[in-house]
Amino acid sequence: STQSRSSAASDVYKRQFYTQSDFDSDFDTSGFGIKGSYEFGEYFFVEANYTQSSGDINNFDIDYDTFQYGLGGKYALDNGVTVFASYNLGDWKLEEANTGDESFDVDTFKLGLRSNITDAIELNAAYTNTDPEEGDRESGFVLGANYKVAETWFVTAEYSRIAGDGDVDTLNIGLRKTF
Repeated sequence: STQSRSSAASDVYKRQFYTQSDFDSDFDTSGFGIKGSYEFGEYFFVEANYTQSSGDINNFDIDYDTFQYGLGGKYALDNGVTVFASYNLGDWKLEEANTGDESFDVDTFKLGLRSNITDAIELNAAYTNTDPEEGDRESGFVLGANYKVAETWFVTAEYSRIAGDGDVDTLNIGLRKTF
């Protein structure tokens, strides 16, 4: 039914997830994150995302935390597909016990599509453009799926890649509660 399909694509949710990232520089991290989104009106939403992870490189333990927040817009097409775009401001922080921490701004633009292929499965895909404060603007993508396990609960999976001189691949697995 149209009603159940539109509720599955709600932009009012909270998601908790396990995250794992692989950097080309032989730096791998794992940790946890939380993301929230709130829609206002039919076409707009705000979102925030925080991850806390750690890894090691050359036998040095490093904490890697990210915080992003932004504004987005969406438009539902007649065929059940929703087009969305968002712009996020972010802060990425690397911290090592012996050398201190380094924090830098990272802004991300995202343009994508999402669709419910069944009443229980939503798929999404997006092009991303990431602009780190120190470095070149990099293109990438996000692929995701949400599987409805109860009326307002979903199991989520998301894979993203920031491509460029140093690729960053990230996998998130979690639970999402819609409101």
